[in-house]
Amino acid sequence: MKSVLAAHLDAVIDGKKYALEGDALFATRNTWGLIACGNYKARLTADLHRADYVSHQTYEILFPDNHTVKFDVTGQLE
Repeated sequence: MKSVLAAHLDAVIDGKKYALEGDALFATRNTWGLIACGNYKARLTADLHRADYVSHQTYEILFPDNHTVKFDVTGQLE
């Protein structure tokens, strides 16, 4: 079950700026807090394109303790 709280991240992945959203409590391991700024590894886990103007992408972020969290792309920033 997803938590009610969402973690919103601005990220640069392969030189492109994205807005990401994921489960806040899962991302912080069921504690309240902020995800620290830093360089994290990301892996594209979903890349669906239903039309030229619609897409859905999900990235899995790897944290330093080997904990991973999936974040959906909610926007591409310029």
